[in-house]
Amino acid sequence: KGQLLLAPPALTSFNTSAPQDWKRVVLGSSGRTYTCLASCHYCSCPAFAFSVLRKGDSLVCKHLLAVYLSQVMRTCQQLSVSDKQLTDILSAEKTQEA
Repeated sequence: KGQLLLAPPALTSFNTSAPQDWKRVVLGSSGRTYTCLASCHYCSCPAFAFSVLRKGDSLVCKHLLAVYLSQVMRTCQQLSVSDKQLTDILSAEKTQEA
């Protein structure tokens, strides 16, 4: 299961005009995608909101852990996109949740 999270293209980094803050999109085991921002320790998944932010019984969710591991292992697919393209990608994620 862990290898699925790290296998490209399950985890993709998108670079826009601010290269120091790559936006990572992680394909979850449910088939949904989640946005992770490692620089500010954030994931858009429900588990992060509940277990990390609300209850405080976890430090990270599995998607953010996958991001950190992929950084160390250099297994993340990296793409440069325009701000508009990134907006479209993140909007598609929100539509997917509805």
